[in-house]
Amino acid sequence: MVKSILTISSPRGYSPYAYKDEIEQRARCLVALLDFIQDEDLKPERYWVKLCPFLFNEGLEDLGRKDRVEKERLLGSLDEGQRRRLRKEVGDLVGTFCALAQRDGSWGVKRAALAFGPARLADETEIIHTCPTAGFKPTGGSLWRWLRQECAGLIWWSFGWLRFDALLSCQYCERVFLRFTRQRIKYCSKRCREGAFAERWERKRRQKSRRKKVARRWR
Repeated sequence: MVKSILTISSPRGYSPYAYKDEIEQRARCLVALLDFIQDEDLKPERYWVKLCPFLFNEGLEDLGRKDRVEKERLLGSLDEGQRRRLRKEVGDLVGTFCALAQRDGSWGVKRAALAFGPARLADETEIIHTCPTAGFKPTGGSLWRWLRQECAGLIWWSFGWLRFDALLSCQYCERVFLRFTRQRIKYCSKRCREGAFAERWERKRRQKSRRKKVARRWR
């Protein structure tokens, strides 16, 4: 696929998106999406707690306060098999975009079916360029069909104009996360950073203890 050249003014500082004003909407959606697909709990309450911020841009409890019946309908709408299948399909689709950023777009759903590819800004920054395809336009039907199509559309939208270097993998828990600073940080959270430091300290403590034992033997 031929890379296109887009003339876009470069934002000050670092932004994960080509347009700095895209952060508030698209980044919030993408962060919630990554949180959803990297969670393994399939219990209805936990599942929709993770899915709602991505799908509706608000939490499950917020939806429940507005309409309790709607909340209960959501919780009982999918059986465990459907919940597992939806998470896998969404995860595979996200994996395709992540693979593109890592220069391997052959994994997951085929590129041709998604209509996306790399683009280069005027300052040589590479971004993911996407456009919806006719095969995934929302149509009438069951909640199950709507969920799959809506998720696909939101994935395209949240990855559009995303910089190639904005997605990182945590060196402690290996979760994929979105960075918002110019510095290429190693960990996705304070908890992971502290966990990595604790492991490093423990390794040093054990090495020091072994050296002391060896030194005693030679006395």
